[in-house]
Amino acid sequence: MPAPPASDDSDDLLDAWSEALGEVLDTERRQWQRERALIEAQAQASITEVRAGCAERLAAIERQVADRLATVRDGAPGPAGPPGERGDAGPPAVDLLLPPKLATEIASAARLLHELPLAAMRKDGAGRVTRIERDENGAFVPVYEEPQP
Repeated sequence: MPAPPASDDSDDLLDAWSEALGEVLDTERRQWQRERALIEAQAQASITEVRAGCAERLAAIERQVADRLATVRDGAPGPAGPPGERGDAGPPAVDLLLPPKLATEIASAARLLHELPLAAMRKDGAGRVTRIERDENGAFVPVYEEPQP
């Protein structure tokens, strides 16, 4: 059986192993750094490629939309289609918010305001409106007070 190594020999052996292990770790660390840099470069290239592809597709879609819109805007109008079926009349929008009697009065007042000429535009010097009547066509006609001498 061999004798255990002397203390100096074991220290030298331990130092040699430590140095060898340090070199191996240093070599592996540099290799990992190179591989990581390669992977990062490949990932960046892939991202750049995807972005360029997206930009190209978006530009192609924008061109297609612009071309289609140009034909729609600049094209000749097509023939008129057949008239559609008349739908059922819905309730007046005002009736949904107001009682029917009040809605009728408001609608009447709105038509009256729309049909009344402005007093300032009247040339005959008539005074204020005293009442409203309907003419033979059903239109509202204001009746003015007699002018004061």
